[in-house]
Amino acid sequence: MADWYPISPRLTKEGAFEAFSDLENAKDMKPVPLAPNQRQFSDFKVHFTSVSLDTASRLGIASIVDISSASNTLVMTYDAMRYTETSAESPLGGAIYGTRWGAGFRVMVTIWDLQAKLEVQPGIIAAGVELGMVNASFEIVGFGIANGDIFKDLPGPGRFDRNNYSRLSKAADAINGYLQKNVDSLVPQPLQVFMSAPRVQSQLASSQAALYAARQLSAGKTCVVALLANRVKSRFNEDAIRNVYKALMEDFAENKLPSSQERDRAKDWLKFEQVGG
Repeated sequence: MADWYPISPRLTKEGAFEAFSDLENAKDMKPVPLAPNQRQFSDFKVHFTSVSLDTASRLGIASIVDISSASNTLVMTYDAMRYTETSAESPLGGAIYGTRWGAGFRVMVTIWDLQAKLEVQPGIIAAGVELGMVNASFEIVGFGIANGDIFKDLPGPGRFDRNNYSRLSKAADAINGYLQKNVDSLVPQPLQVFMSAPRVQSQLASSQAALYAARQLSAGKTCVVALLANRVKSRFNEDAIRNVYKALMEDFAENKLPSSQERDRAKDWLKFEQVGG
């Protein structure tokens, strides 16, 4: 059954989603375009989604790399955005029926060590964190907004507790007000897609992508070089490669050379990663 899923808005030079770049029909997995005269940013929504870590990795929204605990980890997204929906008469790539083009912010909450049957809703998870019933961390990404000052009141990456959840809820209203008043300066991004449940990579494929990235980093290669080398054969998911670089580098930038300390960290990480097959 089809549903709305958050997705990384990164596109290839052909205009297809980078998150699906390892699929055979990758070039056809595109967002449904906006019509020439379609009104933009006509709606506001706070949208919650929870998916497995495998599915989050497939969609390019996983904030951590932890292959060993993937089966016990969930990723919850909290999208606060102004947007416009588009739909296709026939699904693009045989899978994408619609797209929400928007601007706003996305909170990515990684949930693990769930010790009770809690409903996966932001307020409940935040309360569960304080009661020791679950662990959860978060990070925030803004899309389509040129003025970064609007995000200054948002909490930084950290523990997803009641205090930070309260700050995020209050900030959503303020940001909606800003978006309404500054529509002309917003840049629409393909932030959500209406599609059937995404086909996830196997554990082996995810592990191989992580190993490839760690080996490139340990050899002193930038993330850009690792991505370019990967594109020659389109072997691994690009967001999985980026996530490894982000996890192992203290100050990540795609064109930044890893320091000797970061190279050593990658080498140490490789000593403990086991991949079968």
